Parts: sequence; C-alpha cells; structure tokens
Amino acid sequence: MLLIGSASNAVAGYGVKYVTMSPAPYYTEKEHNEYEEKGHRTPPRDVQCTIDAAAGIQFVGMEKLEILTFEIYDLSGACVAVFGDEDSFLDFLFAQSGEYQIRLVTASWAYVGYIGV
Repeated sequence: MLLIGSASNAVAGYGVKYVTMSPAPYYTEKEHNEYEEKGHRTPPRDVQCTIDAAAGIQFVGMEKLEILTFEIYDLSGACVAVFGDEDSFLDFLFAQSGEYQIRLVTASWAYVGYIGV
C-alpha cells in the first residue's frame, strides 16, 4: 500500500507505503491559456492515497477515481514509465527500488506525489 506525498513523508511497513497526493488541475494547452487569462485560484488541499499491490489504489475519503494514466518519474523529472492500466503500474512500481514521483492523471486532475520503494 502507498500513500503519496513528499518523499520525506513516505513510510514503508509490511509492503505498505503512505504518501500525500497534491492535486493540480489537468488542462490541455488551449484550456491552460484560457485559465491563465482568468487568473489563479488557491490550490486544492492535499489528499491521502493508498497504493497496495493487492488492493490497488484508493483515495482516502473519496470514491474510486477513473485514472487515465499512471505515470512514474525519477526525481530529476525524467519519465520512467507510463501505464494505461492499474495492474501494470502496480507490478512495475513494486518491482522498483528508490524514490520516484508518481502522477495519477484523471480527465481533470493530476494527483502528484513521491514514493520511496
């Protein structure tokens, strides 16, 4: 299980990881340009997420999200892998070691956090 957030907040125990996710609006370039013209809003609060190799991804206090892409980046920002399905993402993630940035992208939000595996 994994809870997504800053790398310093990641805690490992019995195959369970905890991290805090920071949601950010996910825009196309056209939508982003329109958004810039209208100004900025206060960013949403962080949300807790658990990721477990067996139980999958669960956001605490939220319904199951329809995640379009599951993305893994190294800490320098280079893309390591992108998956379209949860099972492949989990298999790859839990086979790695080190610290990574995770991006879970829905139609309107990108949930970003860090994990040490």
